[in-house]
Amino acid sequence: MPHRRQYGAVAFAAALLFGTSTMHTSKFVYSIHSFGLEEVPKTFEKPLMQTFLMFVAMALALVVHAVSQCFVPKADRYVFRWASTLKLCVPAVADLIATALGCVALLYVNVSFFQLARCTIIIYVATLKVMFLKFSMTGYMRFGILIQSVAIVLISASCLASADDMIRTLVGVGVLLLACLTSAMQYVLEEVFMKKPIKAEGEEGTDIVVEVPNPPLVVVGMEGVWGTLLMLLVVMPIAYAIPGADNGRVEDFFDSIEMMQNSAKLTYYCVLYVISITGFNVASIYVTFFLDSVWRSILVNFRPVAIWVTSLLFYYVFTNGTYGETWTNWSWLQLGGMLLLFFGTAVYNGNAKLHRFFSYSSDTKKGSKDDEHEKTGVVSDESDSDGVVVSVAAPSIVVVVAKA
Repeated sequence: MPHRRQYGAVAFAAALLFGTSTMHTSKFVYSIHSFGLEEVPKTFEKPLMQTFLMFVAMALALVVHAVSQCFVPKADRYVFRWASTLKLCVPAVADLIATALGCVALLYVNVSFFQLARCTIIIYVATLKVMFLKFSMTGYMRFGILIQSVAIVLISASCLASADDMIRTLVGVGVLLLACLTSAMQYVLEEVFMKKPIKAEGEEGTDIVVEVPNPPLVVVGMEGVWGTLLMLLVVMPIAYAIPGADNGRVEDFFDSIEMMQNSAKLTYYCVLYVISITGFNVASIYVTFFLDSVWRSILVNFRPVAIWVTSLLFYYVFTNGTYGETWTNWSWLQLGGMLLLFFGTAVYNGNAKLHRFFSYSSDTKKGSKDDEHEKTGVVSDESDSDGVVVSVAAPSIVVVVAKA
């Protein structure tokens, strides 16, 4: 047990480090200048390329899984099931849309607001589950959603009030909230497609629902594979064909490659971005394995704090104001919104109990709360997206996926 706690502490620190690195590298690469096909220096504002790199990083989880299987007895090794992994193509489409929208939004908003806004995805997930999956929310869950809704209004107001370009920031906020909605659709789809009906033994005509036995790294990796293929075969060709501002295209894939080849700095940060996402995914799984859901909740809530603190440190200490965020009078409003957001999350999960106002039935709470934990990834992880933070349902464990 002591060793498990020590390993868990290492996994927690690694997940926090990689999760913070994911957001900062995602934002920082947008500011790096390089020469593209036009042989004119410009910034690497390539949201679709970042989306592609994110899926590549997710696909690398299959490599980590393959290596881990070498240390498992042959009789206990996972047998790959194409039928169940093929189903992941559907949520991968929603993941692609959500990640691309998140990468676009990151062009217009700062990383602290981005991460905090992503935390409110539970609002969308809960709403969609009530609408389409007949999920029944308790009174305290509804109150938690209300608190979170107020929190995101405060956080958004602080972002808009402190913006130098109101219109640009408003676009970023709108696109980010749309990305959160799309991510919520992804989670609901994962819940549907990660379960299949089978007949209960001895009860003819009776179906029960069981989890498809895919290890977490396989779930993440296969979504990464599908996402990579969709980007290469569908999204990138369409973006190349449609007229736009990037060499006459919406986004020029070949120009992105040229810019990376012409800048060692850009290549370094793109590689760091991929490593950070892969590292965050793997470390998050081991946080769940060695510790418990409480620490998973702490990790998800610590990540926005760590990102905001490091953004301030980058601006005031490490880069002399060239990168990071400033502290303004409106930052106090964002801080208040963040604390209210965390409180709303705790109320929704039943961690903060308001016995004077609500009844907490142990059976109802356990069923609803545990189910929602596994499907939302908000308190259990993008775009950072995290990115964007995303969660995939899997047996006995939850996968928290980093998003730009």
